[in-house]
Amino acid sequence: MPVNPQGRIAHQESQVIPNPLAHELEPDLPIEIKGSSGTEDIPNVKRQQAFVEMRMSHSGPLPHPSILQSYEAIVPGSAARILTSSELQAKHRQELESSVIKANILAQGRGLNYAFTLALVTIIGGIFLAYSGKQTSGIVAILTALATLAGIFVYGSNRQAAERDDKRS
Repeated sequence: MPVNPQGRIAHQESQVIPNPLAHELEPDLPIEIKGSSGTEDIPNVKRQQAFVEMRMSHSGPLPHPSILQSYEAIVPGSAARILTSSELQAKHRQELESSVIKANILAQGRGLNYAFTLALVTIIGGIFLAYSGKQTSGIVAILTALATLAGIFVYGSNRQAAERDDKRS
């Protein structure tokens, strides 16, 4: 055994730590001390305690498999019910996302149709103004409609490119 600076024999202690893979640690597990007959009869010996803390993190729609196994042990059939519930929730969420995407596509299509109709009416109005003797007003109306359409097209293209870049990174 090693000798400490005071010339006394130092006791070696080893601790038995519970399985670190278990998801629950019991707080009052006994500590087994090997190679020691006790420190009460030896003066100037300091007793040390070691604490082991283990944290476990899990993320996802389902509990950690060991926790799921514990549920099954407590209430037979509960793991299957939890899995079924999670599957139903995922299916429901996917159906909602699908309906939102379809509604967005329809709304964008309607928006394009309304914009085209408005631009067409404005351009026809500008042409009518130009033929009726108000060339300046007619040309301004036509150019304003075309510039607005071009601006919307450029803005939409840039936004789609930015979204694609965000998805890639």
